[in-house]
Formats: sequence, C-alpha cells, structure tokens
Amino acid sequence: MPIITASSQKANKCSHLTQIATSFFGGRVAPNIPKKYVTICAGATGVMVQNSMAMKITYFIVLIFYFNVANAIEVSDVESSISNKGAAATLGELSWPYEKWNAFIKEVESGDARWVALAIKLRSASDAGASFELDHSLAHAYSKNPKAFSDHLNPNQLCNPNYMELSTKPEAEAYLNRMKTIISELPESAFKSECNKLVIRYEQWVSEWDGTPP
Repeated sequence: MPIITASSQKANKCSHLTQIATSFFGGRVAPNIPKKYVTICAGATGVMVQNSMAMKITYFIVLIFYFNVANAIEVSDVESSISNKGAAATLGELSWPYEKWNAFIKEVESGDARWVALAIKLRSASDAGASFELDHSLAHAYSKNPKAFSDHLNPNQLCNPNYMELSTKPEAEAYLNRMKTIISELPESAFKSECNKLVIRYEQWVSEWDGTPP
C-alpha cells in the first residue's frame, strides 16, 4: 500500500488534493500537503505496486499530482518576492514554467484585490507578451471587481480585453454585460467616456464574431 508523506502549515488549502490522492492510491496519505513540494516515500519509482501496469498508471498520477502542487502559488509568496527581490526578478521567476505563470494570471482574473495589486506592480516591469497577458488579466479583474483598483486608472488597460481574447463568445458577452453595469454606475469623467468607447467597440467586434477561438 503506497504511503505519501508531506508537511505544510497551509494544508487546509490543499486538503482537496489529499482526498484526490487517497481516492486514486487507496493508501494512507498524511493529513498535510505542502504548498510547493510533495515527498513520495515508497521506493525509487515513487510508489510500491506489484503489477507493472498499475505501477505505470499510478506513477503517472503521482506526476500529475506533484506537478499541480509544485506549480501552485500563494499570494503572500509573490508579495514577499516583490518586496525582497523587486518586480523584474519576481516576473522572471513567475514566467517559467508557463503553468506557474498561467496560475498567476488566473488568480489576477478573479478580481481579488491582493492579486490585482501584484499584477499592477509586475506590469511596471513587463514588456511584450507579459504586458499583453497582464493587461488582459486586469481587464478581466476590473469587470469582476472594479473596487480592487485605485482612482488612477488606465482605460485602455482596464476596459479593453485585447480584442477577442476572451475564449468563447458567451464569455465575451458576459464580460460586456458586467462592463456595461460598471460603466453605468461610474460618475461622469474622462475615464468613463473612454471606457465606454472601448466597450462599444468591443461589443461591435463580438457581434460580428463567429465564435471561433481567436
């Protein structure tokens, strides 16, 4: 029976992974899952199984399990990295492997204020593709939680999801509905006027879109 051991002070955030591992392995899994690393204690291959096919399948599952946990990121870790190393160095660390960067982008898109603040700091040190993806994630975030942003806003970043960069037409339409509600509640300002123009332009693009992924 395989035994997986691990330790972390933030186990509650990964408890669902423990349940998944238990259901797959049918073994004993320690109650704590680390935020970055999992130690598999069951021989050189990672798991002890008698049947070679079962070993291959189980080892594959272990790799997926390990890979997902290893690339998980915590908002406090990114905050500390920016504070201690600066935005440019942190951006470099987050950019590889891509799964880690993608996890960061998804957190920003949620609209959580702490992740938004981090994306804005990293944006000041980014260029090219990273800037494009950060702007896209900030546009997503703004449509979900405009209160996470300060009064000094750039409408071209926050009201412009980079032309068809929302993955499906229903998602693009949902984005437009959120933005229209937000704009209607904004006080009259240059930001509101420019944001409204960008959203109207985007709405025209979406109306002509055949739904094929951009």
